Amino acid sequence: MALASNLLPDTSSSGPETPSEAAWVNPGNATACDNVYTTTALTLQRTQSATLEATDYDVSALNPSAQLTGIEVHIQAFLNQQTATLSEVYLRRLNVRTGVNKGPTVLSVSETDYQYGGEGDLWGASFRTVGDFLDSGTGVEIHGILTGASSAVVISVDCITLICYFDNQRPFIMRFGLAPRRATLDRRRN
Repeated sequence: MALASNLLPDTSSSGPETPSEAAWVNPGNATACDNVYTTTALTLQRTQSATLEATDYDVSALNPSAQLTGIEVHIQAFLNQQTATLSEVYLRRLNVRTGVNKGPTVLSVSETDYQYGGEGDLWGASFRTVGDFLDSGTGVEIHGILTGASSAVVISVDCITLICYFDNQRPFIMRFGLAPRRATLDRRRN
């Protein structure tokens, strides 16, 4: 029987950008689904966003020895005109990109819940147990890119939710709907 735990990151961050990358403003706003957004403004001079990372999900209630059977990510986002995509959507473990890219996704002008992965999908990574995946630096990274616009495009992200599917080998308590503790922007691409 597969069970799921729905988690939000404790941290969201954005690091220094290159001259062609646009920073994410207020990346900590991606730690709760509350209609308060982190944004990046893409222009003809800055056609790509820096990488937005959502990490440090609170997984203290999960059984680390439970068999991990799938990972699902939900990103609630929109843009002000339909000319941008989320070009990269990756998992992170130990602060390093891992698995396969689930992008690109053309974004909508209305807020949409974009789903990546799911039950039975480990993103091409070698996770076997909840403990293999869920440790410090675990999370999701996204990267936006301008596609065919002649004016500025603003991408807005409300939250990034991680859902872990696993076999319940032992009884334990799960907490649902947890928010990330930290949201950061980091342009490093590992």
